[in-house]
Amino acid sequence: MGVIVICEGLGSGGAVANVAWQQALGLSRHQAVCLISDGLTRERRQQLASSQMQLRLRLLQIPNLSSLRRFAHLPRQLLWILLALRETHRELKNPPATVICHSHPLAAAVAWWFGPRVRLLMISHGDIFHRPPGSYDPAVSWLYRRTTGYAHRRAAVSVALSPVMAERIQAHGVPPERIALIPNGLDPPEIGLKEPSITLEEHWQQKPLRLLFVGRLDPVKGVDILLKALAQTRQAGFEILLDLLGEGTPFYERELVTQISQLGLSKVVTWHGPQPRSSLAEHYRICHVVVVPSLDDPLPTVILEAMACGRPVLASSVGGISFLVHDGVSGLLIPPANPHALAEAMARVDRDRSTTASLGEGAQMLSHQFSWDSNVKALEQLITPSAG
Repeated sequence: MGVIVICEGLGSGGAVANVAWQQALGLSRHQAVCLISDGLTRERRQQLASSQMQLRLRLLQIPNLSSLRRFAHLPRQLLWILLALRETHRELKNPPATVICHSHPLAAAVAWWFGPRVRLLMISHGDIFHRPPGSYDPAVSWLYRRTTGYAHRRAAVSVALSPVMAERIQAHGVPPERIALIPNGLDPPEIGLKEPSITLEEHWQQKPLRLLFVGRLDPVKGVDILLKALAQTRQAGFEILLDLLGEGTPFYERELVTQISQLGLSKVVTWHGPQPRSSLAEHYRICHVVVVPSLDDPLPTVILEAMACGRPVLASSVGGISFLVHDGVSGLLIPPANPHALAEAMARVDRDRSTTASLGEGAQMLSHQFSWDSNVKALEQLITPSAG
């Protein structure tokens, strides 16, 4: 049985694209895999050229719709789906095949078009129903609302990244036996971590406390909450610095710049912009604590990265975060959208550096539970109908 992996965006550094890439590579060690996307980064091209994997690449050319400006999102999404369906049809010369989709609209289209000719696995990276209003383009939101439930009900198996995501999938009418809990993994070299790092006691005692945020600058990521909390700690007399890694829309970036200025944080917040994934380990090494103040998040990759580097995490108790962060063991969980609670947690890790160091050790110990090897092995069990 052949395997087809379909995911948009492998020409960029997004978290979903990285999951699809790692899974395609891992599966291709033992069987032929066709990967369909709309681009590929230079780093991934080099990785593919130097590997001995049974991986065929099919890159689709999506027409440039920039002339439509803000109305381009839905037409581009529909074009991507149509072209992906056409390429999948070409690949299905010797059915049956397992098709692994990484978006709900695409999975719904595959299920509707090919029916029983394929065994559909739906990798659920989240859902639109638990995101704050305005998180997505309204037209794209409509598309996801119309297709999410259908995609899950028609899939042979829906893959949840965390127990919370499994519950959300089940709410669409999917029986538990057709839901598989398979969290994402991390291979330390992805972020430039050559070997497990040992953090010296001197690092934890360094002043001032340095916080790190890594991710997309987006309202759902709670960066505005983080800035408000930082301002409160500064007003309380704590000397704390913040490094921001990532980018967002020009409009939201301007909002954050204005907020930083109005809160008097210009001298304590450093905005590094987007960084190559292979350089992230150095940023984790420098910081003391990683902050994930999301309003919703199925399984943040940044937490896996922080854990691998031995850094404790201050995170909102939403989505799949509590599946990763063990409160008081590898980090601290706080109520979402609560700047005061976040400020108190920030003050706590600054006051008690020995506890902060202990949380970092706990995070690194837990990190070994999440690897791409275990992720791919679990996926392989779902490839054939007889498994599972």
